[in-house]
Amino acid sequence: MTIILANTDPSLVVMQMDIGWASAAGQDPIAMFKKNPGRYELWHVKDMSDINLMPSGTDEGKRMQMGVRAIAPVGLGDIDYKPIFALPTVAGMKHFCMRQDDASDWGDSIASAESATKTREDIGITSSLRGSHVFRIKIFS
Repeated sequence: MTIILANTDPSLVVMQMDIGWASAAGQDPIAMFKKNPGRYELWHVKDMSDINLMPSGTDEGKRMQMGVRAIAPVGLGDIDYKPIFALPTVAGMKHFCMRQDDASDWGDSIASAESATKTREDIGITSSLRGSHVFRIKIFS
């Protein structure tokens, strides 16, 4: 992603960030937004638990090999989405999708979707987003 962003015209090329996997890999989404403002128009929002248990200083490759123990409903995992959703303009965000893999681990698809809609305000979605941002929830059992 770094090479693409550094070698393409910002008016022609934007990115979709999977915030969950970027965080699992040890990346800082906020720092990425600030380094390349306006380039992250699409956000793939998912949460994961046990990210904080990974040893600090572990490189991205090793973090990915260690794996994530559980994908959690957004707002119930280790990713602090409130400061991320406070920066849609910096990132250039136009659309985002909340995704829940393994919905059956949380009851069923409907229970998982209900959890995601209840946590929207807790993570700053309703208070920080105005205008034409698109909100979608994808649930996979």
